[in-house]
Amino acid sequence: MSEFLTSNFFYAPDYKTQCIQINAQAAKVPRGTIVCVKGSASDGTYDIIGAGDGAYAQPYGILLNDAPASASAQTVDVVVIGELFKEYVNGVYKAAHSDNNIPAPIVDALRCIGIILK
Repeated sequence: MSEFLTSNFFYAPDYKTQCIQINAQAAKVPRGTIVCVKGSASDGTYDIIGAGDGAYAQPYGILLNDAPASASAQTVDVVVIGELFKEYVNGVYKAAHSDNNIPAPIVDALRCIGIILK
């Protein structure tokens, strides 16, 4: 746990996580990726957030550790409540979404579920 608290990921030491299953991913998914609720065809798994895709735009948490590429759904831990460095999470988002910053509605949605980006 101390490795998380001494990194540039957590802003404050108080946080809560939850273990969930994310969809199969063709590539490694880095820590700090926003995980979202799937659309109406939900099978009980979650997915990484899509850029501008309404079906994958409702944030649920932020990935605590890197998730390896996987051909099937895998179990991961996500931060569901806590204060994280916005620069870190935004950097991960920008790398996956063509250098676009996290949209304000997503930041607001994260705040509503208990994740504050400072």
